Formats: sequence, C-alpha cells, structure tokens
Amino acid sequence: MALNLDSLGLSAKVTAEGISAPDYQTILSTLISYFQQIYGSDAYLEPDSKDGQMVALMALAIHDANNMAITVYNCFSPATGYGAALTSNVKINGISRKGATNSTVDLLLTGTAGTTIING
Repeated sequence: MALNLDSLGLSAKVTAEGISAPDYQTILSTLISYFQQIYGSDAYLEPDSKDGQMVALMALAIHDANNMAITVYNCFSPATGYGAALTSNVKINGISRKGATNSTVDLLLTGTAGTTIING
C-alpha cells in the first residue's frame, strides 16, 4: 500500500481554533506504523534496536519542528509573544510595550522548625 505523503498526520496544523500538533508518542507510533507498512509487521522497532532508535530520532525531530512552528505562530500575538518578536509585533501594530516591573506575592510556607534549606 502506498503512503499518501500529503496526509501523514505528523505536522502542526493551523485551523480557525489556532495551531495544534500531535504529541511525541503519537508521532512515534504513527512512524512505527508506516515503517511496518513498508518493511513488514515483523520489523523489530523496539528502543534497543538500531531501527527503533532511528525511528525515535525522526519522531523527535518532527516533534521539535512542530514545537518550533507553534512557538513562531504564538509570537505573532501580543498576548502570547515574548522577547524580540513581541517588540517587533507591538511596533508594527502601533502599540507600545510596557517595561518590566517587579511583582510581589503573598506566600505561606509550612515546614518543620529547624530544618535547613540547602538549595533555595
């Protein structure tokens, strides 16, 4: 059976609701399924095999690319952008970026009296 390269279902998609992408495990299982369609269902693809590790690397690369696409998409909104992308976005939209400010929080900590906090 030939694979339809236009509808593998591995990439990020932009819809009216926003952007979404499959998680790593979904990408990995989909790649394993396609690999087995090509090479047979008896192909050994467990993590301790070379082929299994190669498929996992491909899944991770696709997952990383999807996450980057989501980050880029989100940087175009003043509500979700940050850093240089936010600065550029507010400039072209005729609004100004507020400077950084300190924040405060009321916090109640509980613990055992006399306990030494080593790292914090």
